[in-house]
Amino acid sequence: AGRLNQKGVSESGDTNVSVIVSSGLSGFTLKGTLGTPTNAAETLLTRSIAPEGSGRVATLLSAVESGRTYKFEYIVDRGEKGPPLRNIAVIAASALGDKLYTLTVVAPAEKWKDSNNDAQFRKIADSFHLR
Repeated sequence: AGRLNQKGVSESGDTNVSVIVSSGLSGFTLKGTLGTPTNAAETLLTRSIAPEGSGRVATLLSAVESGRTYKFEYIVDRGEKGPPLRNIAVIAASALGDKLYTLTVVAPAEKWKDSNNDAQFRKIADSFHLR
């Protein structure tokens, strides 16, 4: 499990980086719409990542504001569906308040124990900036 193919992509689909852009928003701001980083993270985890009845349990490790972004780190226990996943999500709102950008780095929690992997995953998350 967790082997990478020649393109560096996880064959089991458990290690991934994604960027999602949610558009069509109006007047969206991180603080004004989502509240503090901790409030925003808890909302994300309970409504989207591990809602009641999903069979997943999410544990928030940290939630911080950094410049124009919020960064959340959390673990998702998937129960019988697979090994626990550790995630970093970085979110930012467009200056016009019409888009929400989310970068997520996800890999099995076990992979994060390797300091090289941990550093690489954090470097990816830290590279996310809006201009």
